[in-house]
Amino acid sequence: MIEAAKKIENGGPAFPVPHFQDSVDGMSLRDWFAGKALPICIQQLGEIDEADFDQLGRIHGISGKVVIADLAARMAYAHADAMIVIRRGGAP
Repeated sequence: MIEAAKKIENGGPAFPVPHFQDSVDGMSLRDWFAGKALPICIQQLGEIDEADFDQLGRIHGISGKVVIADLAARMAYAHADAMIVIRRGGAP
């Protein structure tokens, strides 16, 4: 039995645009928040011992070899998800 994928709340469009023919909504607020958090995540990873990467990787759902870019992106989206929850006035 396959579990249904959990729907990720993306916060809607970060920069909404009117719907014209062949237009797209643009980046989501979740993507925007993650992009803003990403440089800090990269900086933080540069300050920790590489031996801790595997543990952090497991915390963020990575199995096997941990690549810094993948870990930083997952951390950034974790921050973005938390910001969306707080923005909506709730807790996870």
